[in-house]
Amino acid sequence: MLYIPYGSENPVHPNYEHYKVPYATQVQNSKENIVIIPEAMPQLIFDKEISKMQQVIWWLSVDNFFPYVNGLLQRHSHKKMFKVKQLFFNYYKIPTVKYIASKRKFYHLSQSAYATEFLKNNNIHHVAYLSDYLNKAFLSKSSSPSQQERKNVVLYNPKKGLEFTKLLIGQAPHINFVPIENMTPEQVSELLASSKVYIDFGNHPGKDRFPREAAIMGCCIITNKKGSANFFEDVPINDEFKFEDHIDDIPKIVAKIDTCLENYNQEQSKFDHYREVIRNEEQKFKADLAKIFLID
Repeated sequence: MLYIPYGSENPVHPNYEHYKVPYATQVQNSKENIVIIPEAMPQLIFDKEISKMQQVIWWLSVDNFFPYVNGLLQRHSHKKMFKVKQLFFNYYKIPTVKYIASKRKFYHLSQSAYATEFLKNNNIHHVAYLSDYLNKAFLSKSSSPSQQERKNVVLYNPKKGLEFTKLLIGQAPHINFVPIENMTPEQVSELLASSKVYIDFGNHPGKDRFPREAAIMGCCIITNKKGSANFFEDVPINDEFKFEDHIDDIPKIVAKIDTCLENYNQEQSKFDHYREVIRNEEQKFKADLAKIFLID
């Protein structure tokens, strides 16, 4: 792992120290080496410290790419002759989608079917699928959903899709909605294991972790159809659990939540396939990794 800024002492955040991932403070800038750049830091493709290396952009999301690039565009757009210099002379080093697509030297990894579709639609080539998986420590806490005592609680992440979630809560005063916030990972897993439903009406920028954690802990999952949630490959749940986040759909969403609460054992069994996919993610990750980098 190479941390930014380069050369920092003890760069590992305390929350990640237990992974014991080796890190470097400097690298050999050589074409024999590969550097994997997160899509949320695309400006690194212009970094002289890694300019000679084979550069791979890992699209862990789609949506999180644009705030960074749009910020750069806004920062320079007021400058004299910006459009002319950018269009004809590439004067400003801005990693727009168009620029990335025009450079065949980049390779790309896609964490989701949503990202793969986005790259394809923007004529970005040399793309391989490489997702991720839940931590083993979390998976080990999962148990048979039907054997766990559960409360009639509907969980949600207040950092995602809160505006629509508030509308939903306002029209369902009989339902106990609980936000997942200000909790340790252990407290989150305990809450998921004792609740029946998890809703997510956020933007789903990639194959999100929270729906997977909620599913593996036995919750029924209800989402919108934004981003990766619109792809069965990323969120493999039946269409009956996916809705448009439109005010007209709220009565149908409330009805589905009520069904999950009242008939939990029957409804949760419809997520067995999703849970099996989640359990096999690490094995698939390793297989994809071996295929991409030709590892024996």
